[in-house]
Amino acid sequence: RNPELGQGVLTGYSYLDYITNGIQPAELMIIAGSTGGGKSVLLNNIAIQMWMQKNTISTPKDQYSKGYNILYFSLEMPFKACFRRSMARLADVPIYGLRDSSLAKAETDAVAMACKFIKHYPYKFQIVDIPRGTSAANIEDCFLQSMSTFTPDVVFVDYLGLMTDEEAVGEDWLNLGIIAGKLHEFGRIYNTRVVTAVQLNQVRGGKEKEPSELIGIHRIGRSSLILHHANIGIQIETRKNENLRDTLIYHIIKNRDGEMGKHEIKKKFAHGAIFDVPFIAPKNDDPSILYGFSDEEDISEQVAKIYGISK
Repeated sequence: RNPELGQGVLTGYSYLDYITNGIQPAELMIIAGSTGGGKSVLLNNIAIQMWMQKNTISTPKDQYSKGYNILYFSLEMPFKACFRRSMARLADVPIYGLRDSSLAKAETDAVAMACKFIKHYPYKFQIVDIPRGTSAANIEDCFLQSMSTFTPDVVFVDYLGLMTDEEAVGEDWLNLGIIAGKLHEFGRIYNTRVVTAVQLNQVRGGKEKEPSELIGIHRIGRSSLILHHANIGIQIETRKNENLRDTLIYHIIKNRDGEMGKHEIKKKFAHGAIFDVPFIAPKNDDPSILYGFSDEEDISEQVAKIYGISK
């Protein structure tokens, strides 16, 4: 009767949430993408949407519904740039306009609403500016420090490829596999969710590739070991003239608990945003179709026959 009983933290992307029912404690999700393909933007959007859930910047503070605490490690971008991107996404305004103080009146009003939302919203979104070469042990230390003020429900690391490890063995692909394993171990020890990103291998050769050659675990950082540790693996598709397209296609290429698939969503990179396009679940999820009876039907006779007893 309560469909939210076993639900994890929803990402705000309807197809991904339909497939996973949200990210559960101790799970690791890895997003893979090519350079400039949008993996950091997607990571940031998922973080904001997990933080806000069904709330918006215009939700009255006495009507806030459940949200989640986010700890966001930014290895690629310094704090100010990461904060600016997050604010642009939150207020849905141009990043450069925010940077250059050249926003229109309606846009400055939206930024003011976003600031008020941050001030009153009871759930934390903490950005940690941490240098490249950070290890899983450094992530754990910062996590434990944050526990003195709030308990992070989801930890984001932007991104895996910029991390290192004290047990580094020289080969970068093997090191990243080890680091992915340690991030998963960290999530399990502290029963928190971890979301990170990784670089795709370059596609070599002059001839046009088949879709099966472009999408899949084999494209991840030259090592299947990286995704071996993930519960959920997502790959951002890179199409011809991708920078001219206003949509983004993501593929679920690993899912320990369910099916794989893909969905198309809306880009708005100038605002640091990637908006959901609602996914309509197939009708065969209707119990009356799956099991051949309706909510009102008396099935006691059928059950009695199965168990060999008289009604």
